[in-house]
Amino acid sequence: MERVRIGVVGCGVIAHTTYLPGIQAMAETVELVAVCDLLEELARRAAAKFGAREIYTDYARMLAQA
Repeated sequence: MERVRIGVVGCGVIAHTTYLPGIQAMAETVELVAVCDLLEELARRAAAKFGAREIYTDYARMLAQA
């Protein structure tokens, strides 16, 4: 079965403690493709920690490209 591709908008505390670890735990069925945050550094940290391939600061651009 093909994995579901996910992009996360918002890379703050809740994403780091809830959403992203949950996505990581489902790695067999879910692929974290991209993360997005208005603050590029937060997106970079989240991508590095949770393995997202792409980072964005504009959610519309992320949806169009990822």
